[in-house]
Amino acid sequence: MNLWPIVRYRHDGERTEVEFLATLGFYERTTAGVRYGLRPFFTFAWDAKRRRSDLHVFYPIATFQHDEKSAWRFVFPFYFHSRRPGPSGKPVTANVVFPFFWWGRHSEDGPWFAVLFVGGVFKGLLGADRVDYNGFTYTRVRTGDYVTEHIISPFGTRWRGPGRRGFRIWPFYCHVRQEGRWENGYIMWPFYCYGSREAGEGRAAGSYFASWPFYGRSWGRDGKSGSVQVLWPFFYHGWNEHKHLSEWDAPFPFYTTKSSDDLKEVNLWPLWGRTRTKGATVTRLLSSLIRHARVETKNTSVTELRVLPFFAHARSEDRARETRRSYWEVWPLWRSRSRQEGGATWGDATCPQLGWTTYAEGFDRNYGAIVNLYGRERERDGSSRTRALLGLVRAERGPERASLEVGPLVSWQRSPGLTRLSFLLGLVQTGASEGRRGWRILGVPVGARLRQPAASPAEGPPHGQ
Repeated sequence: MNLWPIVRYRHDGERTEVEFLATLGFYERTTAGVRYGLRPFFTFAWDAKRRRSDLHVFYPIATFQHDEKSAWRFVFPFYFHSRRPGPSGKPVTANVVFPFFWWGRHSEDGPWFAVLFVGGVFKGLLGADRVDYNGFTYTRVRTGDYVTEHIISPFGTRWRGPGRRGFRIWPFYCHVRQEGRWENGYIMWPFYCYGSREAGEGRAAGSYFASWPFYGRSWGRDGKSGSVQVLWPFFYHGWNEHKHLSEWDAPFPFYTTKSSDDLKEVNLWPLWGRTRTKGATVTRLLSSLIRHARVETKNTSVTELRVLPFFAHARSEDRARETRRSYWEVWPLWRSRSRQEGGATWGDATCPQLGWTTYAEGFDRNYGAIVNLYGRERERDGSSRTRALLGLVRAERGPERASLEVGPLVSWQRSPGLTRLSFLLGLVQTGASEGRRGWRILGVPVGARLRQPAASPAEGPPHGQ
């Protein structure tokens, strides 16, 4: 049934679709799940495979996601809630009534609560295991076995832990040392800073000092690496003989170079720049407004061209997985995507393309059917679905079925044993079914006739002729 733009209903095997008010309201049920909503107010989706529900209200203002192990709720900018399994399997929760109230429960340490600018406890947030917060007067941060204490932050700080000691009175003096690894400090920051490091995994022993912004220097104790900077950030030279690395900024950002065993980079900003690594080349023109990149490995190849903000094209191939992908965009007029996996293909096209990148799933679900005048999808089995003008024009093609609809005005269907063309909601129809061909006007058959099969050559002409 198609009464576009009021309502459209279709049931085909395991798929049920209902749309009303053009494409604003919708309901869809398949074996993969259920989707319904009233755009742009809300949309709901249930993923049967992942057993996950996803509700958007005035996307992206409010989002509510739930599955069997986790939950995520967000109402911008006022409220946030998350729940996820902790290391022990027990849930870890966090809640925020922005910006003042923060609370939750940690699977190992129990509940926590904090009021911004007043005090409290944070757990599992801000990259730390626990933060004891007392306004700006005192904060204690614990990460593993290491503790950092801030007194009238950021002016007074003390560090302690296994092998770590130090304190800071900002900006006058700082000294902190991790035994056997590194040492840093400053006097009248940032005018004189110093530090050193010991040899370890992935690092060589060395030292540095800087008198910002006039002069700075670092050097390795073996004499094979170091750097010099003058009038930061304009002039810089660094080298590392172990990695055959050399860097020059003279002056930054107009001329910069970097060279090593697996990297060659030159920039003449803003006109031209090029970066080469093993199997990859990136070329930039006009301060990256024009960008071309090519990456080639044993099994993969990627080519990309962008002319900001109007044009983008990307093509990739994975020979091991036998997959190919392609992306075209002419902003804001057109975007198309395609993917090929073995003998199966998939693709879509949208017009217009309002964003400069691929739409997020939430945007497509909440606004795509409203803003896209044209869309096309091609599935793996060769079937395709096309829609245009807010669903007024629809076309579908499958291995055995095909259809075309222009709202309530015209529709055409073809399936095994049936071909039908109808006008004005079926008031006038013509077609062929089971050997019969004819017309229907207001439901009344007109001129129906039985199609005669062609005579077999072996039978010869009828008797008497």
